[in-house]
Amino acid sequence: MLVAQNAAGPMSPGSPGLSDVSMTYPESPFAGEVSLSDQLLARLAVGKVYRDHKGSLTGLDFTYDGQHLVTSGEDNSVFVYSVESAHRSRHLRCEKYGCGLVRFLHNDKEAAVAATRNSAEHMLKYWDFHENKYLRFFRGHKAPITSLCPHPYEDVFLTGAQDKTVMMWDLRADKPNARIDGAGPCVAGFDQQGMVFAASVGSPKLHLFDTRNFSRGEFICFDISAHLSPDNLLVHSVQFSPCGRFLLVRTLSQLILLDAFDGTLL
Repeated sequence: MLVAQNAAGPMSPGSPGLSDVSMTYPESPFAGEVSLSDQLLARLAVGKVYRDHKGSLTGLDFTYDGQHLVTSGEDNSVFVYSVESAHRSRHLRCEKYGCGLVRFLHNDKEAAVAATRNSAEHMLKYWDFHENKYLRFFRGHKAPITSLCPHPYEDVFLTGAQDKTVMMWDLRADKPNARIDGAGPCVAGFDQQGMVFAASVGSPKLHLFDTRNFSRGEFICFDISAHLSPDNLLVHSVQFSPCGRFLLVRTLSQLILLDAFDGTLL
């Protein structure tokens, strides 16, 4: 567990339901499973504290195997850490563009996609950490980027932004290859197999899409307004559990856990 302390238009129905989409997942690389409980959490303790950033954090991400961590901050620094040995392995600077959200690609600690913090141009960059160079810039959003989620194994990633759009990108092209228009700030995220993605497009609803058939529209939609505070209906992030059975939704003041198959509150 890591804690960071900081100083569309109508969508068409008719796509296959969630039960029609295979949701099997690879076995965990770890020897056994651990069930979280209040007693277990009470026994956890801080193992290491890093104070490398000189300001608030703007993003963090683990590789899929949990062995590496990347952080970005308002100080225009990016740090990569080895989780197993608890040491910092890389320090990069991004003075010209700044760095907001950052995500590893394909479980590779040497490659990432990052959103810039340049107020004049809201773009993303494909970053080779080993060579410390940008391989490609992605331009399309007109306002700050609010979510960033790479596909787990394909050269594709999703973004949401305050410009009321969700965009799907290919690492080999600098323009988006798909776009969903919403009614407000948008967020989106793939499941752990990349077969399904969930999006919230400015209203207290979650729209689920088949990644390979997203042009047919959502295959299911969950209205979650009844579970949210009336004064905080905007979804700030949405994330699938590793098993794909649950959805974690965050607003400004709440965290709620939903069943990914029927949208019920757990």
